[in-house]
Amino acid sequence: YVGKEDHYGNITWHRIWSFPQPFSIVLSNNEEIIIENGLQSRNDLFPDHIKTDSSVLQSLDSNTYTRHTCPPAARLPRIVKISLKDKISFPTRLVRLEFDHSTASYYSEIDTVILSGKILPTDSVLNESNEQREPSLTAIIDEQNEESSSSMDLSKLPFDILFIICSYLDLRSLIRLSSTCQTLHNQCLHPLQFQSLNLQPYWNGLTNFTIENFFLRHCTRTRYISLAWSKSLQCSSFNQLLNVCSNNLVQLNLACCQYLNGLYIKIIVNCCSNIEILNLENCISLSNVDFIPLKYLDRIRSLNVYRTKIDYRTLLPFIDNNKKYLEHINLGKKTNDEMFRLFIALNLFY
Repeated sequence: YVGKEDHYGNITWHRIWSFPQPFSIVLSNNEEIIIENGLQSRNDLFPDHIKTDSSVLQSLDSNTYTRHTCPPAARLPRIVKISLKDKISFPTRLVRLEFDHSTASYYSEIDTVILSGKILPTDSVLNESNEQREPSLTAIIDEQNEESSSSMDLSKLPFDILFIICSYLDLRSLIRLSSTCQTLHNQCLHPLQFQSLNLQPYWNGLTNFTIENFFLRHCTRTRYISLAWSKSLQCSSFNQLLNVCSNNLVQLNLACCQYLNGLYIKIIVNCCSNIEILNLENCISLSNVDFIPLKYLDRIRSLNVYRTKIDYRTLLPFIDNNKKYLEHINLGKKTNDEMFRLFIALNLFY
């Protein structure tokens, strides 16, 4: 879908593509495969190293859609390419993706969405749109002139109103707004604005310098923080950040942080005694021994150790110490033998 926005901010959504309309798949060797009617070849869906005996792959000759039973992780990664050329008749900055999982027994995992194409000359785009926008722009200017006659300005609004307005901004916009005046600087960088801090969209720019020179000043009231996908953060910076958050922190997301080791786990245990939700998904750099300090946490409600090396010998002390609050553990990607031993140890068989 693409969104068409009027001058009042109202958005109407227009569908421009849906499955099984034609699209293409780009392989690792940049070879492009055109997919029509939603059908792919057996070799593309199931390479030689995937068994098809247990699949419910129907005959491609019967013109029926393929039901995918193997998740994407079991196959080679794909780049899906959907052409938007000649499908949008108006300028837009809003694109919405929706996924239909009714034909799959798994949920798709998306790494990146990239928009590519040619940049049109600015003058030609403006000339085409000015004639259509002229009446609405006139109305907006008239409204702005009426509003400017009022004595009320943004800096005179109460703290709580400004706080709500700023809460709709992402982190980058919040920092830019803080540079406009002293009032908005104090408002935008108030510690209350950083109670919930999701740094995953900025993983590529998150460094030891930004932590030590910015976040340490403003995260004194942070309760939720996500460092997922962040690159190699030094132990000292990580320790300083969690020390600032300290007892306020109840949720920490460290998914796919490949620099973690046992020392980082000890820092979490020492600094975040009140943590309730901990996500260590896909932290494959951690060994089974590195998880041992987790047993000293006693308020965990949810632990995600999907695709890690933790085993039942490490989990049992942790579960025993958190049995009062523990509600959920994600043990995905564990072998049947490991799960069987854990169930026996927990007396889950009757």
